[in-house]
Amino acid sequence: MGGGGSASDGSANDEGAGGSADEDAGDSAAGGDAGAGAGNAPAGPDPIIRDGWTVNCIPNSPCDPNFVVRISDLVNFVPEQPTTTMEPEGWAVVGLPVNLVAEASAHTRSGMLLGYEAQVRFTPVRFEWDYGDGTQRSTSTGGATWADLGLPEFSETPTSHVFDSRGTWTVSVTVEYAADYRFADEPWQRIGGTLAVSSTPLTAVSLDARTVLVGGDCVSAPGGPGC
Repeated sequence: MGGGGSASDGSANDEGAGGSADEDAGDSAAGGDAGAGAGNAPAGPDPIIRDGWTVNCIPNSPCDPNFVVRISDLVNFVPEQPTTTMEPEGWAVVGLPVNLVAEASAHTRSGMLLGYEAQVRFTPVRFEWDYGDGTQRSTSTGGATWADLGLPEFSETPTSHVFDSRGTWTVSVTVEYAADYRFADEPWQRIGGTLAVSSTPLTAVSLDARTVLVGGDCVSAPGGPGC
């Protein structure tokens, strides 16, 4: 009888042990499911500390310190085309300066930049002139008229040119713009590189000039000596 009792106790003990094993297995399975669920959950925004505040920032968005804007990203932003004028208008005297003026100024465009509303500011920094006679020149200014400079006609200026022979020439200028961008009211940030925009070419005709003595006014007497 005692042995039977011992056997009964042993059976009960075995059942108890089996229950513990089942509970442990269930707990492990539950833990495994919880772990799997946590592993499959999408990663949230990365915490970024800016100005002493911790904010949640989506990677590769404007708040990300590693966010970079390149000049090639400005596909939605086009700088203004420069315009070109010359003095005298359309013609030049061989051996004397002709004054060329390119109109280009700083201006701002608004649009979408890498998926975000932004502003881009373009500033002219270089003017590359092509005079059509085989010569080129680079200036840091677009120039100004003789009157604005307080100079008499046919004076040299920072953007003037002298044609050495008669001919018809196609003159153009390419303006290189530096670019800055900003999102919302954030500070402006410079983008590396420049964007080049060319003007509509203009035609210049260079002619010889000579001084002669005339017997009066060639307008009223075009057939007079020297006219």
